[in-house]
Amino acid sequence: LQSLGLMSVSVSDLSGSHGIIPKEAIDIATITSVDEGVGFPEGYFRKLPTVILPGNKAVIEKGQVQSFWLTLKVEKDIAPGDYAGEVILQTSQKIKIPIQVRVQPITFEDIPGIQYFMLSTYEMTELVMPWSKAFKEKIYQSAVNIYRDYKDHGMTTLAPASPFVLFRDENGGYRLDDILASIRAGTEVGFRNPIIWYMGQLIQTAKPKHPGNIVGFNPEVQQDRLKTIVETVLAYTQKNKLPDVLFLPIDEPDDTSFDLHEKRQKITPLLLQAIAESGGKSVLTRQQLNPSPPNYLISGVFDEGQLRTAKRQGVPYFVYNNDVTLRCDNPAFARYIYGYYTWRNQIDGMSSWTFQTTQNSRGRPTADTIDKDAFLAYPHPNGPLSTLKWEAIREGIDDHKAIYQLVMRKSWLAKKGMDVARYDQLLSAIREKSKKEVACQFDTNEDSAW
Repeated sequence: LQSLGLMSVSVSDLSGSHGIIPKEAIDIATITSVDEGVGFPEGYFRKLPTVILPGNKAVIEKGQVQSFWLTLKVEKDIAPGDYAGEVILQTSQKIKIPIQVRVQPITFEDIPGIQYFMLSTYEMTELVMPWSKAFKEKIYQSAVNIYRDYKDHGMTTLAPASPFVLFRDENGGYRLDDILASIRAGTEVGFRNPIIWYMGQLIQTAKPKHPGNIVGFNPEVQQDRLKTIVETVLAYTQKNKLPDVLFLPIDEPDDTSFDLHEKRQKITPLLLQAIAESGGKSVLTRQQLNPSPPNYLISGVFDEGQLRTAKRQGVPYFVYNNDVTLRCDNPAFARYIYGYYTWRNQIDGMSSWTFQTTQNSRGRPTADTIDKDAFLAYPHPNGPLSTLKWEAIREGIDDHKAIYQLVMRKSWLAKKGMDVARYDQLLSAIREKSKKEVACQFDTNEDSAW
């Protein structure tokens, strides 16, 4: 390997027999390393080549490998067919690399009944603070940019978390600016499914070491507060004809390591009852559906028996896989979980905690259990900077969408009395191959290659 100095990358138009895909439809970026914190306070920083940084230039020194990332966005008016062009590498000399793209006559769409979301995010929480109107508008627009990025990467709904404490307005009423803004912004971006809102800190049900924790829970106070919050939010959505909100009143109540005399487990049925009496629908993050089943279940561990139970009882069964964000570095693992794994196991929705968080962001370093930073995208004034893992999640969701299109076409042909045996064979082959899990960490074997 030798020093190449400053290298620039450009592309040509892609030409085909049915027309041209303009070069402006291809975004060029570089893969850049970031310092990721691991195992603090005694831990270390490591260089993680993950950020996809917009730009077509990089200085390449001797012994260094530089990756570039090209994203092609095919608009609906582009005719199906083969298109060809070139990638041009420019240093002291010009190198042209031919590329070919095949546009299929398929338009991906969200899969009915399947939800994808990032669990417990904090884009709007500071709207309850006494900031200026202009600064709050900046917060709102920043959140809208993130929500657009969610939708662009296949998310189908939002799952924000409340502020850590309950604020009141000048009249003594509850300040719910964050969730109301999330509902409006989600609708503005194009989300139409019910929003999942974690608001346990507002009613003192959080885990003992967190703000808004169970130590301060008073059933006579908090149940009435919960009812008022639910009724206020639902009145707002109904008046403005906005998507419904699903209320998550307590996080992981079955986690005994974070329970105080089993208090969180004992109050869970009361919380679900209060939501129901207020006309709302509930969500729980726990592994078991029963007793006291919520309207929706989000489990941290996939359990086939619980999935069957949920389907019998008509309860949508979601999973939050935190290995994607907190343990596994391999983008192929993220793609597998959000794609073939979700499809093969007939899970109603997939998510992860969370989109962006620094290690120990929830309190004292020695008191937290997160061992590393978790960033599927990095903050930037112009919107989130994507990572390889975040792109892999989109690829996985697209895998699921492709299978859905295959299933729909098979059903359409079967209704016309046509032979669909080859479709059944292909689906069976995909299902069998998808049983082999992808490596969590980077490996040299083909099953972990992305």
